[in-house]
Amino acid sequence: MGNLAERMGMPRRWRLMLVDGDRTAMDAAARMLTAGDDMTIVGTATHGHDALGVVADYRPDVVLLDQGLARPSALETAQRILKLVPGTWVFLTTQTPSVELWQEAKASGVRAVLPKPYTYADIADAITRAHDEDQRHGAYAVGRPEQTPSSPAFAGPVRTVRQEIICAFSPKGGVGKSTLVSNLGVLFALQRVGLRVAAVDFDLATVSLGVQLGLPKRPARTLADWVGVDAASLDRARVESLLVQHESGLWVLPAPSNPIDRMRIPPETFTNVIEAMRRLYDIVLYDLPTSSLDRDYALAAMKDATTVLLIIKPDTEDVSAMDDATNLLMSEEMRRLGFDPSKVKLVINRRPKHGAHSIADVMQVSRFPAIGQPIPEDPRVRRHTNVEEHGKAPIERLGSTPWAASVRSLARNIVPIAELSEGKVRRRPEKAKAPRRAGLFGRLRGDRP
Repeated sequence: MGNLAERMGMPRRWRLMLVDGDRTAMDAAARMLTAGDDMTIVGTATHGHDALGVVADYRPDVVLLDQGLARPSALETAQRILKLVPGTWVFLTTQTPSVELWQEAKASGVRAVLPKPYTYADIADAITRAHDEDQRHGAYAVGRPEQTPSSPAFAGPVRTVRQEIICAFSPKGGVGKSTLVSNLGVLFALQRVGLRVAAVDFDLATVSLGVQLGLPKRPARTLADWVGVDAASLDRARVESLLVQHESGLWVLPAPSNPIDRMRIPPETFTNVIEAMRRLYDIVLYDLPTSSLDRDYALAAMKDATTVLLIIKPDTEDVSAMDDATNLLMSEEMRRLGFDPSKVKLVINRRPKHGAHSIADVMQVSRFPAIGQPIPEDPRVRRHTNVEEHGKAPIERLGSTPWAASVRSLARNIVPIAELSEGKVRRRPEKAKAPRRAGLFGRLRGDRP
């Protein structure tokens, strides 16, 4: 175990990574496998490319790899994982186990083939066998083929996109939370499958979401405009009249910049916003305040969420704050309030090149699975936010950088849209440029004016 985990008194647990194109099935498996004290999920991925991108950082003991992956296939992904991190145990999970599949998997370095639906005991047995075989230098095993894959929770790959309500919060400031929310929102809005996307700034202390998106300092509409609005009147046209549309197509509800306006927002206003967003948008992102668990409206948003992103930097202060937040999120008090901690996913943001804890060390401490790749620190992100081109998000201007690739990894692990995997997003039409007037020497050469 890493030194950081030892200092924080964390027990040794088997570290698993789940790779499955079916997000619903993967979340169900994660809840089942973390019900005991022996296993923790250090990462998840819905595509083989993402699995390759995170396995070197998260250093799992075991990778559970679904056979249904495509481009690269599950067995190609297994070979690449084992080349990247030798010694990792790769278990193939499948709806259709067979002797032929096992032989092919064995040739790829897979240690076990497990029929779906698998149980906690199946994974524990496979780990025990792999450990014992390593002790005996190299025997292999295969899961029990007599199991019948009948559970609807483990259906095939995701074909449609469910509604996603995403809450982002951090236990301390300075982690890049609002920057991440704004760029995820723009990325989702630029996809070409016609989903309606909204981002809401519930972080009344910093009111930075609108700034991140290049909106005016005093936007035409803010959360304050929802005060006194009758919830029954909130049809689509009325809601859109109370939002601001970013040029990417993202609908935005900024927080008011005036402190007096922020103080005058009553609790029922937040309730009305949450209800309207739930009814009218396919993807909703909430930028919650730092250390927001003591605010009723933040808890209401998180209870409504399908995914809660806990965002930290990989340094000692953030990891300590994460542990405190984890204890509260997993407490019986939060469960009595109706919060489901299995919705929480860890996002490691602003990872510096030097001076931070290793991701493997951080994941030994975390009791929540990481989602997507660690997002590196990139000074160009701050520079491109409302400086070089008003309103255009860094995700568009820095599309070929490791930072942008990591944000896309996070996006497609939240919403499995195929074109987010392939980097095919709708581009906004470029403004027509005025014809350039030829200079004196150009006219002398006969160039057009």
